[in-house]
Amino acid sequence: MTIYEAPIRVATAVLRRPDGRMLFTLRRATEKNYPSHWEFPGGKVDVGENIDQALRREVYEEVGYNMYADNREPFADAVFSCNGKLYHMYGFVEEVDGGWMPSLLESDGAVWLSLPEARRLLNDGWSGDNNGWPATEATLWLLGRLEAK
Repeated sequence: MTIYEAPIRVATAVLRRPDGRMLFTLRRATEKNYPSHWEFPGGKVDVGENIDQALRREVYEEVGYNMYADNREPFADAVFSCNGKLYHMYGFVEEVDGGWMPSLLESDGAVWLSLPEARRLLNDGWSGDNNGWPATEATLWLLGRLEAK
């Protein structure tokens, strides 16, 4: 008999300014998984949390932004495998004020990129393209979903 673990639920925010640029944060170099890779703010849903609660908590912990809306609908919602684990990824878009700047509370850097810039600069870090910036698989997947919108 095979026993399957439930996917790890992850809530991710695409924080987007009025000019369309999105916030990407740089994972710390000391992270066990994907060190020094670019990603959208977000993280795992803790036991007892719903997706909205986890999204608000993670975004505030990582970049100091307060998300107030409840019951938002994800633009991306899928289960996928990464590093031998199953993840249920929920991606949300949040429009932010053009003057807001993130606090680097849990990352080594941050940058605002348009969708074309992100597609040109970010890569998977293993494709041999040393001219780009390595990004997590989840980030690249979410970029694909944004393009499909």
